[in-house]
Amino acid sequence: MNDVFLYDALRTPRGKARADGGLAALTPPELVGVLVDGLRDRCGEAAADPGALLLGCVTQAGAQGGHLALTAKLESGLPDSCAAQTLNNYCSSGLSAIGHAVAMIASGQERAVLAGGVEMMSRVPFLSDRADYYTATDLPPHQRFLPPVLAADRLAQAEGITRAELDACALTSQQR
Repeated sequence: MNDVFLYDALRTPRGKARADGGLAALTPPELVGVLVDGLRDRCGEAAADPGALLLGCVTQAGAQGGHLALTAKLESGLPDSCAAQTLNNYCSSGLSAIGHAVAMIASGQERAVLAGGVEMMSRVPFLSDRADYYTATDLPPHQRFLPPVLAADRLAQAEGITRAELDACALTSQQR
């Protein structure tokens, strides 16, 4: 098994998730293109010629619909040899994409992979894919959709984590 290293990390600024927000004029593939350009500038060949682009995305509809990783690859000018994969694992989609990238490198399938998450709520609001699962009443109560904020609250209560501890963790994460 190969050793795997996280070489660099970039993110776009956070917007206001509104149609008139500061990032609303861009499309999700264009935002990814900005990040790929930044990685090319900072990392050179590893970012210019990766074996794959893996993107996690929850709401694969509208501007994020179709095959977001492929449209982002085309937008950013990555080579034809770069595979593209779009994943959905709800709120952990970006982290799942990074995990898949690690597995690809560890197994020797690839030497460099670009991976992350995309969610542009100013263009594609939360739950706008209108999946039947969100409103299903034919499932047992413990299997029904639970909004992320409520799920996080239940998990924190079950694990005995206080709001102050969560806020401190969130602040540290944002400062990094």
